[in-house]
This record gives sequence, structure tokens and C-alpha cells, in this order.
Amino acid sequence: MRLVHVLLATVLLCTLCSGTPAQEVFLQREGKFLYPPNLSTGGDNVLMGMTIGSVVGFPITATIDAENTRTDAHGKSVILRFRSKIYRDSKGRTKLEWDMTPLDEPPKPGWFMIEIYDPTTRTSLHLQPSTKTAFKTPWPGHDEKPQQVCKDSDFPRLDPKALAQLNFSQVTQRELAHDFVDGMSVRHGRESVKPSPNSSRKNGAYATLTDYWFSQDLQAFVLAKRTGPGKSQHTIKLSDISRDEPDPSLFAVPPDYNVSEPEPWHGDCAPKLMI
Repeated sequence: MRLVHVLLATVLLCTLCSGTPAQEVFLQREGKFLYPPNLSTGGDNVLMGMTIGSVVGFPITATIDAENTRTDAHGKSVILRFRSKIYRDSKGRTKLEWDMTPLDEPPKPGWFMIEIYDPTTRTSLHLQPSTKTAFKTPWPGHDEKPQQVCKDSDFPRLDPKALAQLNFSQVTQRELAHDFVDGMSVRHGRESVKPSPNSSRKNGAYATLTDYWFSQDLQAFVLAKRTGPGKSQHTIKLSDISRDEPDPSLFAVPPDYNVSEPEPWHGDCAPKLMI
């Protein structure tokens, strides 16, 4: 199975008009296209972890270890490691605990965060333990009309000739033969990203190759490996996997937190173009 995408641009047309939270995904079915993982990235192409999809009926608790290896300007190997924790219950509620501070470095205030998504209420929660605050974001249902409605006339008309001059990355995604990771039968997918033919970066040093392994039984990615740019190596792996039901209290905001919600949207649909 093979799917080729050409990424034209990223157009943010009224961010608040987005009606689907990033954590909510559909059940990945055998024989259907294997959608790649949602990897958490930092500066210098560092991978810090990955999210977990909201899938009903597949409880899981696990640790995510991320390791990044690159060579600095002096030829020295530099390694950055990160660790996070994921939870998902049978209702599809998810929780991600992640720290932007690399392992073996002193904790930094505000760098540890918690993300919770509840598909039963279609609500996302961003918790900041250092300040004991939480930001709550509701998402409209698939059959609900969003509060903000943008008209076709609000969208810009882009000149095809101008688009042809933009540097669009070329992305190829395909599924390979089944594999095994730690004794688990998994599906193996691969994503290749190459610079645009119009780009000045025409050599392979700026290309990336990402392999990812998905467990149908867990409905979760258990391993991801990326190469490049600059011959850097990145690995994200699931460990300490448990299929027991997580404690329901894990998906609740602590009573001593101050919870805020977004103000009603009164903006316009003026687009912001980010290339």
C-alpha cells in the first residue's frame, strides 16, 4: 500500500475554526492505510516523544523513551534523551505527561506539562503543574455546527504560478512487510521527506527517513526511528507496557488547580499564511 503526498504549504485559516482535536484518531484497521505517528519535535530536529490516539476499548499505560544522536561542529557525538508517560482507558480518554527537559539535566520550572483528552465530553485539558493551572478547550461534535463559520470569500485566491515557485517538501508514505518488535507482531510503515526540486537544499543531507512500527493489538505505535538531517539518529520506543485499566483519577484535574476556558471568539477569518 502506497500513498504519495506533496505538502504544498501550511495555511492557518482562523486556528479556532479547527473542529477536531489532534489526539482523536480512528481505529487503525489491518489492510487499510497505516497513518504515521504524531511525533513531538523540538529545536534542531530533536524528537521528544509522541502522542497517543483516543481509541475506545484499548486501555494502555506505557513509558516513552526518546533518544537523539547527532554530531556537533567539532565532530563530537551529542546525545539528548527525553522520557514521557502515556495513559489511555477503555473510554478512549488519554493522558500524556511530558517534560521538555532532557534526562540527566536539572528540572526547569514550567517545562513539565500534562495533556488530557476526553472523547466523551470532547474536551482537551492542558495542565501546568508548576503553577497549578489548567486550560480547558471544548471541541464541537461531528454533527454540531461550529461557533465560528468562515465563508469561501474569506479564503485567499492563490496564484498557481506563484505556488509553483514555492519550496514544497515531497513526502512519501508507504507500508512495508509485517515485522516484530520485542516479540510483538507489528505493522511497519515508512515516511520519506525530500526537499523540493525548487529548493536550494538539493542534496540528501536535508532529507529525513522515518520508520514506525504499529501494534494492532495495542492500537499504539511501539517504535519509531528517524534518520537525518545531518545524519542524525532519533529513536522513540514504548516500554513498561501495561494493558490494565488506568486509575480514573488520572484523567481528572486536581481540585487545587485553577481552570480557565477560552473566551468566546469574536475575530474574523483573515488568513495567516505560514510557509
